Order: sequence, then structure tokens, then C-alpha cells
Amino acid sequence: MANVMTTRVGCLVLLFGAANAMASPVTGVVTADGEAAIEGVDVLVWTEDAEAPSRPDTLAAETKTDKRGRGALRGRVVDSETGLPLNDFHMTIATLGGDGKIRAKRFRSADGVFAWEGLPRERFAATFSADGYELHTVRGFEMPQDGTDIERVVAMNPGASVRGRVVDVATGMPVAGALVTGREGATVLYQVWSKFDGNLDAEKPFGIASARTDAEGAFVLRQLPQGTVTVRARAKGYLSATAVAQPDDEISIELSTGATLRGWLVDREGRATDGMVVLWHPFNSERRTAAATAETGFAFEQVASGRYRLWGHTPRLAERWPFEEDQAGVEIVVSPDDEVIETEAALAHAEGCDVTGTVRGLLAGETASVELTHFNHVAQRRRAAQVDEAGRFTLSVRPGAARARAETSAGRRLTQRVEVPCIAGEELDFRFDGQWRLHGTVTRQGEPAQVMVRVRSRANSEECGFDRAISRETARAEWPPDCPPMRSDIVNTSPSGQFAIRGLREGIYELEVLGTDHRREVRVVSDTRADVHLLDDERQVLFAGVLTDADTQRPLAGVYVSLRKSASGPTPSFAHNTSTDTRGKFAMRITPDTYRLFANKPGFAAQWRDLAISETTPVLAISLARPDGAAVRFTDAKTGQPLPFVSLFVDDQIVPLRLTKEGTANLWDYLEGRDLSFRHLNYREVPVPRWNGAALDIKMRR
Repeated sequence: MANVMTTRVGCLVLLFGAANAMASPVTGVVTADGEAAIEGVDVLVWTEDAEAPSRPDTLAAETKTDKRGRGALRGRVVDSETGLPLNDFHMTIATLGGDGKIRAKRFRSADGVFAWEGLPRERFAATFSADGYELHTVRGFEMPQDGTDIERVVAMNPGASVRGRVVDVATGMPVAGALVTGREGATVLYQVWSKFDGNLDAEKPFGIASARTDAEGAFVLRQLPQGTVTVRARAKGYLSATAVAQPDDEISIELSTGATLRGWLVDREGRATDGMVVLWHPFNSERRTAAATAETGFAFEQVASGRYRLWGHTPRLAERWPFEEDQAGVEIVVSPDDEVIETEAALAHAEGCDVTGTVRGLLAGETASVELTHFNHVAQRRRAAQVDEAGRFTLSVRPGAARARAETSAGRRLTQRVEVPCIAGEELDFRFDGQWRLHGTVTRQGEPAQVMVRVRSRANSEECGFDRAISRETARAEWPPDCPPMRSDIVNTSPSGQFAIRGLREGIYELEVLGTDHRREVRVVSDTRADVHLLDDERQVLFAGVLTDADTQRPLAGVYVSLRKSASGPTPSFAHNTSTDTRGKFAMRITPDTYRLFANKPGFAAQWRDLAISETTPVLAISLARPDGAAVRFTDAKTGQPLPFVSLFVDDQIVPLRLTKEGTANLWDYLEGRDLSFRHLNYREVPVPRWNGAALDIKMRR
């Protein structure tokens, strides 16, 4: 006897039979838990989006090969409880991709066999239906590339039916031609329907039990699973409605046309204006838009009952400010018996302004551009402009904290954080005012090397007191006047290996040869020479590792991996950064030394490890676990609204915290006793010295 096992996922059980299963009678056995087992066949679960299982060797002799790459789906349909074949059933196949067509066939056979031939090498979904049985759907199987056949035995479960009527809630009259569908479970609100369900004009939606109401609004929904089901009714001109039913229930579903919402879009001065209005449902995040005019206003039809937020923007804002922070507007409550709601106004967003400025210190023949990046909790928007011959530029921006960057055609960059107040007369200026030159020659094994050299200033925000200024003294993110902006220059070496960077101030810079392990600190006091002798490639070793989920042991893709060389004295600690691939693996070439490894992926507890890496260091295996420590919650101190993300700073590493809709996350035990710091671009820093492992409720202030 073949192995006997039963498995059920959703409403689908597929049986993978031995070679003689097609010719031999199939007997049924009911197990202790009430599930059916079929003798003579093995059970195989075929889940959605799973690849088609490989066929056992016992079927190889009966397999056909089509040289044109077309195969057949063959098999047998049986009763899952008795094992007896079904002699009359329908089969429907839909192409996932390609022509996207849906085809149906009816099969009549005393042995319950079917054969659908001529299927191309594409992915398909299929349904099996028969009177008195539950509808079975198979999603995501693929015909083999060589055109061989696929053979399956499908066990059909006895089905149930639900009767009912669909009526208009306002008049009580029947609704004819409504599409009624049923699915397993009792999920009534906000169901996610597949792409086959969205066509209301479809006579029979693919993959789900369905029926149409008659002239009296009556329907009979068959081929449902045994147990609780959700029945949904949809009709043109009505909002969809759902009801929960048990087998053989008789239900009534009332459809409503919804309310009509009318109003006007006004600007900050209260004047009616043209634009777009957004109707937002906060509970399920559903958004609808409507055009507004100064003469007729706007209107939303078929608005379901519930609580909504209504706001708008002008065409100019729609083009320039899709990431506005504050969704100013009005709140609307729609009751089930509302027909028409008149609202006074929906407010338009603030319009921002044009910012002008000057870039000074450009060399002869050097051009420049300016870029402003606005951050908005979960999104950012960049605006850029070219600098004219006089060094002037104009940017259309909105108010708020931003990062401003000027970049020249010679590879020179200046970066500063600014607060855009949109006050007339204020300008944003950049000054390349250094006078010293950093130059040198790059060689490898004594020969000139053509590489890219990057020089960055060490004057960062922390050294200049920028963080203290924004977090403790003022909400304006102004760069202190005595602190030079961040600077970064990238140049290519000449064929003789020489490089030169001009216009530097006196100070400490980081010199890096891109694509190599060479990084060091350089002090510029006048014209300074800094030659670079690259290490031979043999001095570097390949360091590799693999990261997995501690619970499932599956590989983790997209894990951020950083190696920082520990160094004493004034020499800075440089990091080698990479990310794991889809197999959870990473690799990098580094110089043998002692490093601190940092591994982090949102949703997992970050890990730090001290490693002595040499040529004999084995492949590193790390398992990341879910955070199981105390919970921390972040909210706006003024509004009480939860924040979508916050950055945790610990051990000189940034750990982005992925927060829930309630603004919560779990920390991990490793952090207990350490100095923590929580930061957000638009809020003051919140330090937590020597965290004791207790739950935290942090209210962040601007």
C-alpha cells in the first residue's frame, strides 16, 4: 500500500498517484480526525504560487513529449470521502500572463478522467467544479519546458449551498442581475480579491463560487465549502455588501447607493478655487479623488457610511508637493441613512515658495547645480536647479527641514542642513572659499594606478554642535555660522596616477580610494601632498558569511552587514558595508585584521560581533531572531499621533526601527545596560542612558 496521508490547505487537496492509479479503482478511508485518505495514491498539497511538483519516476513511462513545447494536464477527479470517481465535472483554466484567456471544458467519464492537451509552456490556474461538491482552485502551476505532460489526481470535497435575496435598502425592491460570490471564512470587512474577481461584468468570476440574482433578487450559491462562508453581493450603481452564512442558510443582503458628498475647495484665504479633493477613510486607508472648480465645487457619489477626512490641493501643489506632512482638512461622518451631505469647504495645502541663492568660489570654467531634499516621515522629495553664470539659482520648494547640497562639475560638493521658512528676502548661499590644494600620486606595486579618489571633510554635525542646536535650543535646523558645511570631492587620477583637489580649508579630511581598502586621515594646513601606495591584492582575503532566520532557518535577504576596523589613536575607523543576497549570503575582500561586525535587518534584533579575520577564517553563520525584549512606543508629544519610524543609535551604529501603526516596536536583551539614543529628523533627540530593560513610552518633541 502506498503511503497514506491527508493534508488540506484552504479548499484544495491534490493527490499525486502512483503509475497504476489511473487504471486501478480507488478506495477511501476516513481517518480518526474526519479527514479522508485515499488508498493507492499519495497526498500532495499544491499551494498558491507554488512551483509545479516534479513527477515521480513511476510515471515516466507514460509521459509524452511534444517537440513544439506543448504538453497536457491529465488526471482523475474523485470523491475525497469515498474515493469513487466523479463522472461529470467542469474544468476551467486561466493563463497567468500571455493572452490571459479563460477556457472551460466539461468532462464525462465513468472513471472520472480528464485530459487537457496542447497547453503551452506558461503558468496557469485551474478550477474543478461538480454538482454537490466544493469548488476547487489550483493557482500557479507551470507546464514543463520540455513539453512533457503533468498527471494529477484531484479529490473533491462535498460542497454546501446558501440561498438568499438581494434587495435595495432604501426601497426594499429586489436587485436583479447582482453578482453574488462566496468564500470560506467569516472575514466581512476589507476583503482582498484576486484580479479575476474585479470584473463585475464577468458571467462567472474565476476561482470562486458565484451566482447571479434573478428578477426577484433571489440566488442560490452552490459549490461552497462546508462551514462558515462570507457572501458578497455587488451590483452596478450600488455599494457592495457582505454577510456571513452557514451551509443551507437563507440570507438577505441589502445594497445601498451610498451618500452624495458635495462641497467647495478653498484656499487659505477662504476663496473657492480649482483643484483636486481627496476623501480618505482612516480605518482602511481607502482614498478617492474628485476634481473641484471655483464655480461648481466637487462631489463624491456612493460614499459608504463611516468617518472620513477630506482635504484638497491646487493643481500647482499637486505637481510640486505630493509628500505634504500635514493633511489639513475637515472631518466628515457619513451615517447609513444619509443621502446628501453638504460640506462647507475642503482646505488646500500651503503653497511653499521660491528660494533663491548664490554659489560662490567657483573656479574658472566650473559649473554647479543645487539640490534640496525634503524629508517627510516616510517619504522624501528632491528638487534641483542649475546655477547660472553669475552663480545664482532658484528652487521651488515647500517649508520645512531639508538637506541642501551644491555640486560642481569638478566633483566638489558642499552639504548643509537648512530650515526653509518661505520668508521673502531670505537666501540660501554656498561658498567654496578654501585656498589650499591636496594632491598626490596613487601607485599599485610601484606602477601608476588609474582610480577614483574621494576626499571628505571631517567637520560633521556633531563636532559643530548641530545636533545640540536642533534638539535642545531651537526647532530651526540652522547650520552654526562658525562651522563649515560638509564637503566631499571625487576626482579621477590621471594616466600617471596623479590627483589634485583645490579650494580646501585647513582641517582634517578623510582620503579614500574607491573600490579598495585604502582609507586614511589627512591634515591640510597648506598645499599638502598625500601619496597613496595601494596594497597588493594578495594581502586581502575573502570574508564571507550567511544570515538566516533563527526561527525558520530560512536565508535572510537584504541584511545590512558592516565591518568596522577597531583602531586606537587619531586614526578613524572606516567601515566596509554590504547586504546579503536572496540566498542570505554576503562576501567582501578586506585586509586581515580585527573587526567589529554589525548585522541588521528591520524586524529582527541587530547583532554585533568582534572578529579576528585571517586567511583561515571560515564562512560565518549568523542567525537573527525577532526582538523579544521590552516594548517601546513613540508618539508626537503635541498631537499624540504615533510615528512611523525612528532611528536607534547604539555603539556608533544606526538601527532603523520599523514601527507598527501604533508606533511600537520591541527592543532586544543585548541593549540592556547600554546608552541608547532615539532620533528623528523632525524631532529632538531622546537619550536613554544605561537602559534597564523596562518598557518605554517616548513622546518626541519638535
